[in-house]
Amino acid sequence: MNTLQKHCSHLIAVLAAVALAACVKSDQANQTADSTARNLTLAPTESTAAMRDVPAPATEPAKAAPEKKTPQPKPKPPVPKPVVPTTLTAAVGTRVPLAASESISTRQAKAGDTFTATVAQDVKDAAGHVVIPAGSAVQGTIVAAEPAPNPSSSGRLERRTPPR
Repeated sequence: MNTLQKHCSHLIAVLAAVALAACVKSDQANQTADSTARNLTLAPTESTAAMRDVPAPATEPAKAAPEKKTPQPKPKPPVPKPVVPTTLTAAVGTRVPLAASESISTRQAKAGDTFTATVAQDVKDAAGHVVIPAGSAVQGTIVAAEPAPNPSSSGRLERRTPPR
């Protein structure tokens, strides 16, 4: 316990000495900067002779200042016409591959339920233009859901996506 007290007292003494030294050093720096012992005497004048403030005689006539050309505003590029959206239409009966965002089962789904899906791959028209890009969001409605009567047969799920 005695050694702990000695170490604590030594530590406190060292910290106090450091703090005191920092304060003294700071005060000395402030005194040097604000000292009134600076030399504030004016510089001596170089001449006491009176000056003749007369312009020198002109040897050549003064040249006229060149005319500044007023800068011509740069012609603005023509404003591009807004792009008119073109309407692309897929043929009637075109299949749209969809990937449902949640599982849809005839066991849980019933008529009137809604679902969301994304288009799995680009749908193109007859000319090869993309009509519906892959990744487009689709919302649909379950029209009819009939579960399978037994495990070896399949059920029926009818859905509808509204045209846009």
